[in-house]
Amino acid sequence: VPDTGSHSHSHQHPHPSARNLASTRMAEEKFDGVLMEVAGQCGGIQPLLDVFFSFLYRKTDFFVVMEPGAPTNMGFVEGAAEQLVLTAFRSYKKHADSARAKLAKERKQQ
Repeated sequence: VPDTGSHSHSHQHPHPSARNLASTRMAEEKFDGVLMEVAGQCGGIQPLLDVFFSFLYRKTDFFVVMEPGAPTNMGFVEGAAEQLVLTAFRSYKKHADSARAKLAKERKQQ
C-alpha cells in the first residue's frame, strides 16, 4: 500500500474564515470537472462513493489500521479514518442545512 501522506495525525476539513473563502472555493472547485466526469460515468451518488472508497482502499493507506508500536507510520489509528469521513460529511451537511434555511427565509419574505 503506497504511503499517501494520510497518517494518523489529526486532519480535519478546514473551516475557512471570510478572507480565505474565495481561495478555499477555488481549491475545492479545482477538481469539479474531473469529478463531474467520474460522477457522470458512475450514474449516481452510491456508485460514485463506491468508486471513491474503492480507490482509497486500493491505492492509499486510508483503510490501514496503524498498529501501536509498529515501525511504520502508514495508516490511521483505529477509528480515525471513519472519523475523517464523518467530520467531512457533517461539515458539508451544515453548509447544506444553512443554505436550505436561507432559501426558506428568502421565500417566506417574498
